[in-house]
Amino acid sequence: YQDAREAFWAAAAGAMRVGSARDAAMNWSNAGFASVVAMQYRTALEDLSRARRTAEAAGEMVPLIYTLSNLAGLYLQMGAPEDALHISQEALAGPAGHANAGMRGILFNQEAQALTMLGRFPEAEPIFRQSLAQIMDAGDLDAAARWWAGFGSYYIDAGRYEDAERALSEALRLVRTHHLKAAASVLSNLAKLRGKQGDSATAEHLF
Repeated sequence: YQDAREAFWAAAAGAMRVGSARDAAMNWSNAGFASVVAMQYRTALEDLSRARRTAEAAGEMVPLIYTLSNLAGLYLQMGAPEDALHISQEALAGPAGHANAGMRGILFNQEAQALTMLGRFPEAEPIFRQSLAQIMDAGDLDAAARWWAGFGSYYIDAGRYEDAERALSEALRLVRTHHLKAAASVLSNLAKLRGKQGDSATAEHLF
């Protein structure tokens, strides 16, 4: 990830030399994302802040959307849901109008995750459904399966086992129909549900 960050930085510097703020902002955003994945949060925040300033100054909406999404993801990973909620809502209220369905789905999902982390799951529930509709429109079935599995997990935590059953069944249907990579998260959440329902034998089998 450090090598990737350095490569993105070099690309951003080259873009600035030829006057392409759009490419520079996108590459700084990518550099920040590499640092997010590597859990180098201070570096990630520096790179993403630079990307945001560059995109805003140039009026480049597409790199701004990606940067705001990466910032929201950073704050979620850092355990700062208030900041993640503010960033995702800011993006959805403005530049997300320039985004494709997949990116809008990610932003809705980040908003819903932040609300859930803040103990506001009833508010998050319809937003999760919006995120799933958008990601299905984008054709990203693997993400849809993972998000349904996550949605099911939140229902389990809320004690809403029938809703969890429906969400996890949809996730499992997608995984089995399309041979997706999300199988592990789906099965582990189903195991968690069966354990909560008192069916320890099935839970053990699923784990």
